[in-house]
Amino acid sequence: MSAQVLPVDEKEQPARIRVRIQFQSTTAALFEVLYRIENARPFLFVEQMSLRSAASDIPAQMLPQPRNLRPLPRPLDELTVRLDLFGYVLSGGS
Repeated sequence: MSAQVLPVDEKEQPARIRVRIQFQSTTAALFEVLYRIENARPFLFVEQMSLRSAASDIPAQMLPQPRNLRPLPRPLDELTVRLDLFGYVLSGGS
């Protein structure tokens, strides 16, 4: 998993904090992550989402392979997920 804080636009009011995260997941685990984001307090919003499935990779049998090596099996439900999230920073009490 990796996380990166994205640049802040000083002109935005209220200020918005943006974060990009990337991780490996299954579809079921991704649904759980999205559910938790939806129910988070303070509120979080998904600005962009990028998914890449292991099933979309070039089939290993089409790649040149040394005779004695076999590709490691990968679960078909494995996803590489990239989410750009943001939340607002509110100043003052409330």
